[in-house]
Amino acid sequence: MKGSETIRKKLGELVSDENADNWWRPELFEKYTRSQIPSELEVITPPPAEERNYNCFVFVLGLEAEERFLGNAGWEFTRKLDDLFDEMIAQNILERIENGDSNNLIVYRTDNGKISHVGLMEDESTVISKWS
Repeated sequence: MKGSETIRKKLGELVSDENADNWWRPELFEKYTRSQIPSELEVITPPPAEERNYNCFVFVLGLEAEERFLGNAGWEFTRKLDDLFDEMIAQNILERIENGDSNNLIVYRTDNGKISHVGLMEDESTVISKWS
């Protein structure tokens, strides 16, 4: 997708340590972050309250209704799922394809190759993901 690198960079800035609380706390998201989101992206729902929050890995696995993965209760486990996804890729449990379509998983990596985000393809040019 043209411009996706620029969008990724902007999103990286929005969820950086310098902006840490402003992207996942509902009131601060509305006050400081929503207006900075690139116009190519659509916010489907604002961030949930802290005790209901979850990350992108929980979202793509469809576990966002599971209490044990929400808020601080699941944080120690869910924040390490990037390593698990990497292992599944290495063992071909998840296989690489070049052109995804509906319901395929998309993995984003940092410049040094670490998985930083995952989402689900809605169609060949639209990704649905959980950012906050």
